[in-house]
Amino acid sequence: MVFARIFLACLLVLSSCTQNKNEHSHDGSEPDHGSHDHDEYPTDQVTIWNDEIEIFMEHELFEVDRATRLIIHVTFIDGWLPKKTGKIDVFLTNPNEMTIVYEHEAPDRDGIYIPSVSFPTKGTWNMEIQVPIDGQRLAKVDIPVEVYGSHHEFPTPQTENDSFVSFLKEQQWKMEFETEATLYLEFRDAVQVHGKVTARPGGEAVILAPVAGRILSRKLAPAVGSQVSSNDLICSVIPLLNNSDDPASLILASKSAELHFAFADKEFNKMKSLFAKRAVPETRLQQAELEYNTAKAKLATARSRSQQYQETLSQGGSDVLENSFDVYSPIEGTVVEGNLVLGASVREGDELLHVVDLKNLMLEVRVPEDKVGLASTPFGAWIRPEGLDQIFEVSKEDLIGVGGRIDPDSRTLPILYSLRNNEKRELRVGMFAKVHLYIEDQVGGVAIKKTAVLTESGVKVVYVHISGESFERRIVKLGGQHKDFVRVVDGLAVGERVVTKGAYQVRLASTSTTLPAHGHAH
Repeated sequence: MVFARIFLACLLVLSSCTQNKNEHSHDGSEPDHGSHDHDEYPTDQVTIWNDEIEIFMEHELFEVDRATRLIIHVTFIDGWLPKKTGKIDVFLTNPNEMTIVYEHEAPDRDGIYIPSVSFPTKGTWNMEIQVPIDGQRLAKVDIPVEVYGSHHEFPTPQTENDSFVSFLKEQQWKMEFETEATLYLEFRDAVQVHGKVTARPGGEAVILAPVAGRILSRKLAPAVGSQVSSNDLICSVIPLLNNSDDPASLILASKSAELHFAFADKEFNKMKSLFAKRAVPETRLQQAELEYNTAKAKLATARSRSQQYQETLSQGGSDVLENSFDVYSPIEGTVVEGNLVLGASVREGDELLHVVDLKNLMLEVRVPEDKVGLASTPFGAWIRPEGLDQIFEVSKEDLIGVGGRIDPDSRTLPILYSLRNNEKRELRVGMFAKVHLYIEDQVGGVAIKKTAVLTESGVKVVYVHISGESFERRIVKLGGQHKDFVRVVDGLAVGERVVTKGAYQVRLASTSTTLPAHGHAH
């Protein structure tokens, strides 16, 4: 793990007779500004961040065989909260690999541990602080410290930096607060326009009733939100009978057909007998046979129509399905709208289902007429639709085409991009979104979150986290934005930490003339 280690600008922030402004009295008392003797020691402080914790440690300079208290502030980066329970271990190791271990079983108050340590020899020692996390993992930081043979060897203190803003740990822990290291990101300047999520060409189908009839299905009809595959059977439509054929008419037609068939059958059999005796000509027999076959066909038709009507009412039967029209889905996708009710009557052309491929969509960007020049070389875009936290991005490879005509009503030019949905299919057809249209290719630079930037008297300002409780107001020059980040053209370097949550409160602290009490004893 790479540690970001930042020391205060001056190694010694207190003179031998005066406390540092940031090295305030932790019991609320005022420091003695008179000349110091050997009982008064200058102090030092160091801040180290890693991916999990921040260690901010204050201490007097170390002298051989002298017990020295460490004031160690432990902050969890995730949530910027103090460590309220559990121990920490301090390992002291000199170049000869002598190791001394100090255990401090619990914080003296929330987030603050005050163990005492002593060094038996002078020179450079390594101090390793181990912080258990979740009872399973250890977060470790290493701090090189210098141990002096006597207080007479202490270096001459340097002048403190009066421009730093003091914002105590107790203040940070009681509010929503966070600092983050600046990054190096590839940026592309963008202009904000408007757009809409639509179905891609061939990715949308409205399924209509092929004929007027009644709906039935061999399986459960697909509901809104369900998935269908290409060529899936959606339902069957049984053609309706003529409007004039009510049940009574069907019964009458069936009975009439039965009577006509019985008469034709009897007459045909009679003609066959007479023809065998040569009592009638052959043409008379043929006429009787024709009337017989016609009556038989009419009877079969009447019975079929009556049966079809009954099976339509009961929603079943294999014979009626043989005479139905099957309806299939032409695409794979999600049912976004449905009017499919089993047993319901439909007219020819009525909408049954609306199916959309939500996996692969299209982004329709609308560029205002006065910005049409930006569309000459599209580089891509990114969007964050209303109500969604995720950012969706399209590249110049996703470009489908640029319109050749300004819409006469909206005075905009369309640019179309292929847009891939996420796994949850959260993008919906018809969604409107603010589109950030890239106007140049990638440019690298220092990046910070937009929440870190304040506007003060017309200039852009950030607050740099110098050490645990010290911050510096920094004027910055900004470039383009990319998603949640903004490019810093001047004023910051990669790796410096800035306040991304709570910057306004730090600003208020910078205007206060009252030093807040720390609340714990030195």
